[in-house]
Amino acid sequence: MKKYIYLVVLLLAFISCNKRKQGNESPPKILNEIFVVDSLQNETTEFLLSDVVSDIEIIPLETTEKSAFKFLTNLQVGANDIFINSRIAVLRFDINGKFLHKIGSKGEGPQDFITCSGIGMDDQARLIHIAAALSFTNQIRTFTYDGKFVKSTRVAEDGAYMSGSNHGEDRSYAFFNNQHLYRRMLPVWDGSKDIWLIQIQDTAGNVKSRFYDPANYGSEGQIHKHSADGKNIIPHYWNEFSCVFNRYNDKINFLFDTNDTIYQYNDVKATLRPRFILHCGSRPSISEIRKLDKSPEYFKYVVVTDVLETKDWMFLIAEKDNLSYLLRFDKQTGSIQTIHTEGEIVESRIMQIRYRKTDPPGFTNDLCGGLPFYPSFQTEKRWIAQFDAADLLEKVDLNELKNSDYLLPSKRDKLVKIIENLKEDDNPVLMIATLK
Repeated sequence: MKKYIYLVVLLLAFISCNKRKQGNESPPKILNEIFVVDSLQNETTEFLLSDVVSDIEIIPLETTEKSAFKFLTNLQVGANDIFINSRIAVLRFDINGKFLHKIGSKGEGPQDFITCSGIGMDDQARLIHIAAALSFTNQIRTFTYDGKFVKSTRVAEDGAYMSGSNHGEDRSYAFFNNQHLYRRMLPVWDGSKDIWLIQIQDTAGNVKSRFYDPANYGSEGQIHKHSADGKNIIPHYWNEFSCVFNRYNDKINFLFDTNDTIYQYNDVKATLRPRFILHCGSRPSISEIRKLDKSPEYFKYVVVTDVLETKDWMFLIAEKDNLSYLLRFDKQTGSIQTIHTEGEIVESRIMQIRYRKTDPPGFTNDLCGGLPFYPSFQTEKRWIAQFDAADLLEKVDLNELKNSDYLLPSKRDKLVKIIENLKEDDNPVLMIATLK
């Protein structure tokens, strides 16, 4: 009897294998390894924006005495509204860039804020959340889109360290799926020994989850030791920038500073699990990674600094020496192509520390033309790039733009008119790209 059972099992296995050979195999699993350092030489000429984007809107932000701003640390885009965080003010524009009004006011009252550490949008409820002076008052001020104050929610005690780092985008606060997200950097200035880098709270301010950079486990004592204590702060100071936060549809990705793993957040289970392992070659010591004053040797290592996800690809920014690479990783085949830009290793005049000064490579904008496109901000379905008026006036050849063919000629013509009417000190021009 056992003999016949064994033959039946073999027959079923043969039939199953034969069906797979006939094309009925299950779809391939998404690969979970990205070989970064081995792929830096797989260069191509360009990445086209049309490969990942279906449409693009060009929005000049109206410049008036009340709406002009110098800094844009983060922004939120809804169906009909744009909110700008300029550190000392939150400004509301309509979706065409017309200035409407400011939200809240600068001050120390219950409805005011000293500085804005980030903004979050609830487009369905038409509420805007303002992170009021994180690490100081630590409250979220909530307003309606029309500017009416709704409530203030305390998210931490006064002085508790909650701040992130500024990478052009303020990586301190965000709002997603009806939750407050905080990202901070190390060391912790309030004296706390807790070195979390991600904290998620509900709208009542209750902590839902906290996450730590695994690379810091076992080095907690050194992190606290090399803080701001002592006279020689710069040579011995350790830090870690707040982590990258990337969304695409239902995928939420985190990348800790100079780490080798892209983590995926499960909103239902409130867990953070490894999604992609990044192979970046040999790594510097923990002290070299964390030291603010980088040695020349540090810049010889490969460091991944940003993550973008689309339907078919993961895009990574990797830096090495004075170069910045944009890698396109095919999620199905694992193949990688790159483009790069050159920068320089410079020493800051004030702090006298070395850092890499490079702009990330951009996508060739074959939709409407103009400067290379790289998103400064992103939502789960949009990439948003900002272009300074002075750069557009100086670097875009209008004659060439007018006489070149693009996939969306009407958008090209709109860009031409916008540039023709720009002044050097105008507010930035936004390009909002809708992902496929």
